[in-house]
Parts: sequence; C-alpha cells; structure tokens
Amino acid sequence: MAQNLQVNYAAKHNAVLEKIARLQAVMEDMPSPDHPRLAWSDHGDLCRIDRDLEEILEYAES
Repeated sequence: MAQNLQVNYAAKHNAVLEKIARLQAVMEDMPSPDHPRLAWSDHGDLCRIDRDLEEILEYAES
C-alpha cells in the first residue's frame, strides 16, 4: 500500500510541477506592461490568474 501511495503521489507531484512550468511559460508570453496593444481584457485575464493562484496558495499553505 505504501509503495502505491508513493508512486501515485510522485506522479501527481510531477504533474503539478509541470503545470507550474507551463503557467510560467504562459505568463512570459502574455503582453508586457509596455506592450503597444495592451488591453483591458489582458488586465482581466491577469486578475483572474492572480485571484485563482491566491486561492491555490491559501489552500496549499493551510
């Protein structure tokens, strides 16, 4: 049982780390603050990501 738990936990741990790396790449592709075509929709997207990440961090740190 413990072996199965470790294998499943390791797989999920790696999956989360991969998602964090993908998020990093997405964030780097988002418009920079001085981008000439920056729009309020970009700001809204960033606000949503920030809010969701805050909830995830609150959960993870509890």
